[in-house]
Amino acid sequence: MKRFIEMGQIVAPHGIKGLMKVNPLCADVTALKNYAPFYNKDGQKLNLEFKNALGRQILVHIEGVDNRNEAEKWRGVRLFVERDILPKLKTDEYYVCDLIGLTALDEKGEKTGIVSDVFNYGAGDILEIKTNQGEKILVSMTQKNVPTIDLDKGCLTLIVPPEVEGDKR
Repeated sequence: MKRFIEMGQIVAPHGIKGLMKVNPLCADVTALKNYAPFYNKDGQKLNLEFKNALGRQILVHIEGVDNRNEAEKWRGVRLFVERDILPKLKTDEYYVCDLIGLTALDEKGEKTGIVSDVFNYGAGDILEIKTNQGEKILVSMTQKNVPTIDLDKGCLTLIVPPEVEGDKR
């Protein structure tokens, strides 16, 4: 069975000839083109032709889409690749999709929550943890706060700094 990883999303048409802007989910905008072939959420293969980078986005053309009206129909479509084509990671490197869903354990090994999302605003990765009490907390993913990650066991050790407060929504 193929495992797919989301690598980007079409966010808007560009111009009148069917080009589309894509927000890539990889650090290097132009690296997105190295991971072909791409698929939609239903596993349908998409024939993408990559054009130039446009800031934090990249322009693409999809075979058969030749005008702005057709391109508009693709707005919001997420782009996936097969997991197997992604590069092997170094020790202590993780794909975001592997972190989401991990059980957060305290130093005693007791469950404190689940990793619900990962953000990066430029200064490093931040884990969003949905705690056992239903709060959402944000914790910087540093060696001090997250000393261990065990993907095989589906958990990580989380040491929440005292200044972190929950979102009681």
